[in-house]
Amino acid sequence: MKRMLFIFLFFVYMVSFSEASSINRLPLEKLSGLSDVIVVAEVAEVVPDGEFDRVTIRVLSALKGLPKERRITIMLHTRGGLKDFDPRLRVNQKGVFFLKKTSGGYKKTFWGSFAIFEKPNFE
Repeated sequence: MKRMLFIFLFFVYMVSFSEASSINRLPLEKLSGLSDVIVVAEVAEVVPDGEFDRVTIRVLSALKGLPKERRITIMLHTRGGLKDFDPRLRVNQKGVFFLKKTSGGYKKTFWGSFAIFEKPNFE
């Protein structure tokens, strides 16, 4: 019984000094500064591609930067774990997308760098 109590107390002691994983947060005011393009867009197409979704959005208006393209495709990690915490988007969803220009097109500025509108409030 004493041995079990000792093991339990030792375990509690060790856990109190261990660190949990942490998530790097990015304040919203920094997100806009890091983005090359901020657009209000509608999800036009979602194509599963392994652990990713290839999401094509149709630009409705630009809040920052003016992309030449009216349709932009981005890759979102949606399966195989919580990498990047990307939600699964559906066709016809609308939202604000914070994007960075790349040599091949665009990518999300930071994980979770878009906000999807709730339908009842923004139809």
